[in-house]
Amino acid sequence: MEYPNNSGPGYGRRMALRQDAAFIGAAFLLMLALLQTALTVVLLLLAVLGVADLQAADGRYGMGDFGFLTAYMAAYILIMALPGPLAALFTQRKIHPLSRYDGYNTEDTALRFSSLFPALLGGLAICVLANFVTSYLMAFFGLFGIRQPKLPSYLEPTVPSLLYNILIFAVLPGILEELLFRGYFLRVLRPYGGRFAIVTTALLFGLMHGNILQIPFAFLVGLACGWLALRTGRVWPAMLLHFLNNFMAQVLQYVGMRQTVEQSQKTLLIVFCAVGILGLIALLFLYARNDPMVRDKANPPPAMSLGERVGALFSSALFLSAIVVAVFFTMLSVLTTQMGGGA
Repeated sequence: MEYPNNSGPGYGRRMALRQDAAFIGAAFLLMLALLQTALTVVLLLLAVLGVADLQAADGRYGMGDFGFLTAYMAAYILIMALPGPLAALFTQRKIHPLSRYDGYNTEDTALRFSSLFPALLGGLAICVLANFVTSYLMAFFGLFGIRQPKLPSYLEPTVPSLLYNILIFAVLPGILEELLFRGYFLRVLRPYGGRFAIVTTALLFGLMHGNILQIPFAFLVGLACGWLALRTGRVWPAMLLHFLNNFMAQVLQYVGMRQTVEQSQKTLLIVFCAVGILGLIALLFLYARNDPMVRDKANPPPAMSLGERVGALFSSALFLSAIVVAVFFTMLSVLTTQMGGGA
């Protein structure tokens, strides 16, 4: 029996996904808008208070590394903490980002250290793989004259600087980014299929980073975090994995500041190979004992085909607009770098 597009068994499910996509699109658009404006607003307020000098040529607006990082931290908290709750408020959604995922019961998902620790090691191995993928992509894009954006570093060779950078670039992203992408977005999309939810949120997570070389890295990290969140039924293991990845990066950068370039590259390679091998062994251990963390669960197949789900996502004007805006800012980053802004 044929059904018109606005009726039939699947119509309600498509409409529900379209509404969920609108929520995600609204939150993502708000985040993108804040990414472009929040730090500027904070700096303007500090300039009015006489704390920041907007004419300073040091890139720190006369506040030094500590002062600028504090301003950046305030802006970053606004960027990542506001979109989820505000979009939920505007769309009248009741979402508890830290609660257990629907469909997981205590008996099936009781976490054991012997399962979680190897899973975290496996997740870190994926993060290491993402670094190697990014390095090859950098070389590939370099053949076409696409340069890597030069990211500023605020790390100094002192322990207080290291700890403050860990707070801002490891602790806060681990909590706030996972809260938005896995606490809100993954939770909303999970009823339409676990793999679908993981891949979609990982794509959004990659686009959020805004430059063509970081997107593949963030996408792979997002896959690992999404997999860990759904396998455990909780957001905090994904937060822990995200933190450990960023923590490793900060510590390696700090160690590299005390070494020659050649020594730093050797240290980086040794650490990455060690983490990658240990992570692979950990995953093999989980599969060898058929651990619940990797065991396939007898979940019912999604009610809609993949094409229907993708079509419902992009039929939301807000979701489609969010993707277009994110791609625009990514392309703008490439053009700015090519014109010398990232050299």
